[in-house]
Amino acid sequence: MDTGAVDVVSTSSGIAQIITEEKGENVIVVAPGANAQLTFSYLEKHLALIRSSSIVLTQLEIPLETVDYLAAVTRKENIPLVLDPAPAQPLPSSLLKGVEWLTPNESETCSLLGLESQDVPADAMKEIAEILLQRGSRNVLLKLGKRGCYLALADGRRVFVPAYTFAPLTRPQPAMPSTVPLLQRCSKVMIPFDVLCGPPLSPPFPSLAKALNRPCRLRRKSVHS
Repeated sequence: MDTGAVDVVSTSSGIAQIITEEKGENVIVVAPGANAQLTFSYLEKHLALIRSSSIVLTQLEIPLETVDYLAAVTRKENIPLVLDPAPAQPLPSSLLKGVEWLTPNESETCSLLGLESQDVPADAMKEIAEILLQRGSRNVLLKLGKRGCYLALADGRRVFVPAYTFAPLTRPQPAMPSTVPLLQRCSKVMIPFDVLCGPPLSPPFPSLAKALNRPCRLRRKSVHS
């Protein structure tokens, strides 16, 4: 992993406390720390690195103004931007119009749409995804927990991918498992799933890759987040 663009600032590192209840749902409490100091001036300092990327992944644990600026840069440079909108908050249309892939979970989806519910009804997945597409994102991946995920693609395809069922795990798992195969498929950068997610989480990934059907056509080679 290239850490050449990692800066050190005079504050604590960001932390996230993840609490998982017995049914497997989690709640994440975030203390941004140094992440709050990641401003657009930092991005300007590393524009060459961004321009060399095949795809860029970001989330909302850094200032929203920075994410908005990053969206403008990647859009100008024709670099796909994947946005995991967590922690959930209202997003400006200027930001969403620069997003290639929007990947919210159920509570984040409801927050983006101003809904009181924290769950996406099965009969509303298509409608909700269409609304998010209309707001600017070219593709939408709704992460629906134990149900699986719903894909709404720019080329018109709409696919529901059911989740793989497995026994509860006691070891920590990554916060964005659905995003990993998405990045792999779109960038053609081979990331070992057994290293990132462990064998128990591997089975759903081929299904997601199959649903995507074909890789994105990109020009550059590296992945940065």
